[in-house]
Amino acid sequence: MDRAALLLAAEGHHNAEIAVRIGRTELATRALLCRARRRLRPVLSGVGVA
Repeated sequence: MDRAALLLAAEGHHNAEIAVRIGRTELATRALLCRARRRLRPVLSGVGVA
């Protein structure tokens, strides 16, 4: 679910739209995206992307 939310966000979708697509509330989606980005940041910095 993290991947789907991150991809939708990267495509420019708003949190409300993402929430509907993944079947969560907007608040839960915001939290999910925050956690997913926090986990992704060190991975991307390790390959020189972030």
